[in-house]
Amino acid sequence: MRSLEQPAPTVPMLDVAIGGILLPRGEAIPLIVQLEISHELRQSGVLPSPPLAADGEAPRNAA
Repeated sequence: MRSLEQPAPTVPMLDVAIGGILLPRGEAIPLIVQLEISHELRQSGVLPSPPLAADGEAPRNAA
């Protein structure tokens, strides 16, 4: 479990910009914030939802 003292993982500016969020050069946002924003955009129909597997579950990344 991650300690509260450790900073959250961040996303490079390029990845954030692809998500439609522009930040000053060198800035990044916590990964959990980007994931929450992506979830909200999918819910509102702005971003397409990932395809579902035959069992109805979203596919897991192989990474």
